[in-house]
Amino acid sequence: MDASRAPMPSAPGPRTAADKAAAQVTEICGTIIGADIAPGTDLFTCGLTSLNMVRLIGALERDLGVRLTTLDIHDHPTAGGLAALIAERLAAAPDE
Repeated sequence: MDASRAPMPSAPGPRTAADKAAAQVTEICGTIIGADIAPGTDLFTCGLTSLNMVRLIGALERDLGVRLTTLDIHDHPTAGGLAALIAERLAAAPDE
């Protein structure tokens, strides 16, 4: 096969549903905080304020369909921790 016709390798990205959820949560958190964050970064260290926490809760509910509380964010202060909590709640939710 001609190398110029070979398909371009896809960009690395989330491979599983959990990876995809973690990527979404990380992106939402970064957008709300206004900083580029990693899944393991403490959101409070990056500048998460109480007002931004309320915005974050609303954005996660709107985009992912899971209701969180401020206590949930305090107990899971990283995007990765929130993604794991969200995945757990989605898995436990009854099918509609």
